Amino acid sequence: SKVEGGNGQVFFCGCARDLSFNDTEERRLSEMEDLTLGLLESSLDPIFLINDHGIIRLVNQAAVGQFGWSKEEFLNQNISMIIGGRHG
Repeated sequence: SKVEGGNGQVFFCGCARDLSFNDTEERRLSEMEDLTLGLLESSLDPIFLINDHGIIRLVNQAAVGQFGWSKEEFLNQNISMIIGGRHG
């Protein structure tokens, strides 16, 4: 910010922040996400990630192969479409 003094002097005030920690943490989280998704996709067993209402948020390729639906067809549907009953 620019601040002018009473006698015509001009001062600048600012704040500097080291963002390298944020970049490092962001990179680490991205690597962990890639690893987790890799494990999920490499499983030979169908895996579904559901929220607390039973809504499918993530599905792996093994589930797609076993049930014959696309990932898009699974997403945002209730898990009861697979296992029946009231699981949502």
